[in-house]
Amino acid sequence: MAALPEADVPRTVLANGVRVPMVGFGTAFFSDDGVRLPEQVWSTLPAALEAGCRHIDTARMYGCERHVGTVLGRYFMEGRLTRGDLFVTTKVGHPPTKDYLAAKTQYIYDTSISAYDGVLREFYECLDDLGLGYVDLLLVHWPGLFDSPSRFPTGWKVPLLSKPAARKKRAEMWAALENIYERKLARAIGVSNFTREHLEHLLPLCKVLPMINQLEIHPYLVQCEFVTFCQTQGIHVTAFAPLASGKANVLADPKIKELADSKGVSPSQLVLSWLVQRDIIVIPKSSNRGRIAQNLRVSTALLDGEEMKIMDSLDRGLRTVTDPTDIP
Repeated sequence: MAALPEADVPRTVLANGVRVPMVGFGTAFFSDDGVRLPEQVWSTLPAALEAGCRHIDTARMYGCERHVGTVLGRYFMEGRLTRGDLFVTTKVGHPPTKDYLAAKTQYIYDTSISAYDGVLREFYECLDDLGLGYVDLLLVHWPGLFDSPSRFPTGWKVPLLSKPAARKKRAEMWAALENIYERKLARAIGVSNFTREHLEHLLPLCKVLPMINQLEIHPYLVQCEFVTFCQTQGIHVTAFAPLASGKANVLADPKIKELADSKGVSPSQLVLSWLVQRDIIVIPKSSNRGRIAQNLRVSTALLDGEEMKIMDSLDRGLRTVTDPTDIP
């Protein structure tokens, strides 16, 4: 079978020279009541690959690494893709939640367990399920245990750590990622959901600095100051939920619709282009084949300076996931 054509997606270059497609495909599928739906990957990931997407974002917590690995393996066997065609991201270190009871991440909060060893064990399981010898990017999914009882198993007492203990855990987790990076099992390493405070404590302890911080960013959660802080530290920013996960009806915002109409693009293309123009990598997700292909058609020069300011002005501080500022 013929090789799959690649979409014309802009790329950015990380601090170590690794090039990253600036539009990826997210595989975190959940029902409205928070139940994981990894089976959606069977149909959505082939649609993304056929549309030309080459950046795949997954995580241990999503429960779909085996699905991702199986789909990719099929394309490898058919000769339609090679490993070098792809940029694969995964994440370790997500706290246990009511829909993630099988989590082996007690190392995040249990002071009797080494977070360094825990990350290594979890990462090796990631590689096994993905069927890959290395990942392109490995992230620490969360900086610690969030104080969100509604997300935890019923009756579970939240074992929150003191700030010094939480910082020690983060340092151990990061040291494990450095080990993985040094052994070339990940081409790049980074963090996710880390705040400025988390980073300011961690950075002086690093042998290898985080290359990416993956954050919730969308028109109603702009995070201009924090994005600038990360970028001045040489840390690229990735936006998860760039379309607010379909919540708050962001794409129906009158200003977004007006700008999109004036440019002849869809509201989602306008939002993704606004983020890419800020040098932010975006990870939209969709189960609709047409929208998956549409999301890959972004521009690095769609909006002028005044239009960028209009988009920035939409900020409401609205989060669709847990606020990481509560993590010590």
